[in-house]
Amino acid sequence: MFLFDMSILDLQSRVQALAPADRELFGRLFSVSVSEGALRAPESMRGWLEDRFGSAKAVERQTVVRVTNRWTLEEAVFNPLRARRPKAPVTEPPPPGEDPLSRPLELTPEDTFGRIEGEHCLTAANVAKAEAWHGLIVLREPDPLAFTRESIRDCLATALRWWQAAHEQDAEAVYPLLFWNCGAAAGASLSHAHLQVLLARSRHFGGVERLRAAAEEYRARHGADYFRDLVRAHAALGLAVIYEGAAVLASLAPAKEREIMIIAPSIEEGMVEAVYAALACYRDRLSVGSFNVALFGPPSARRLCPATELRDA
Repeated sequence: MFLFDMSILDLQSRVQALAPADRELFGRLFSVSVSEGALRAPESMRGWLEDRFGSAKAVERQTVVRVTNRWTLEEAVFNPLRARRPKAPVTEPPPPGEDPLSRPLELTPEDTFGRIEGEHCLTAANVAKAEAWHGLIVLREPDPLAFTRESIRDCLATALRWWQAAHEQDAEAVYPLLFWNCGAAAGASLSHAHLQVLLARSRHFGGVERLRAAAEEYRARHGADYFRDLVRAHAALGLAVIYEGAAVLASLAPAKEREIMIIAPSIEEGMVEAVYAALACYRDRLSVGSFNVALFGPPSARRLCPATELRDA
């Protein structure tokens, strides 16, 4: 029998209600984590939130469910609120004056710890969260292809400050992720330049977990560091460039064409130069107008040793 009226929010309680053998079987196959995200909406947003989500209260406290297959590390994140996000047709740009990121202090909510501001950007809370801690880094320059070395530096520094602030409010939130969907072809729902930052509890995100598991198995079999050897193999073929300690690799097994991997000791060591060089090459030499960036590190909000993947959308 299919329970079409069952909410994903009921999953954890339904698992607990299973017979012991069934509950053990489910736990052997899947991991379920439930967290609550919170934000503060300015008064200027409340009418908009009521029109689109029913009430401001529905947005200010949100329940997020993450389900992970323990064996394949396939993963899905559920927040019923995200299904009610307003979406304009991709063929129609938002009408003039309806870009909420153009006036973020008035038209975006803030995290419970407030906003973090840099010279080129500031943060906002994501109005419909994919994780309890899920924010935006909004660039003051709206054109996503007008990035500079300085604006990239500022965004990464702001992300680090955001992760630290979230971790200080929630000590169990330690798994960082940053991604940038640049352009509609890359999945951006708004044309105004913005990045997204998340900090997860319980475990890293599925794709990162797969990479971590592969690195652990490589060390167990060969007694060597997977990432160090990955850099060496690419360098031997002339497919690696080093920027201030960060290795930029032309991926030999890309998920999509023109994929680049960056491996760095930390976000402060070489990452800015490496990310800027890669993105500037996409834009200025390859005439790429859309791309995706993902940056992640080990479970520490205070000292990140990230790997970054960039690919042409």
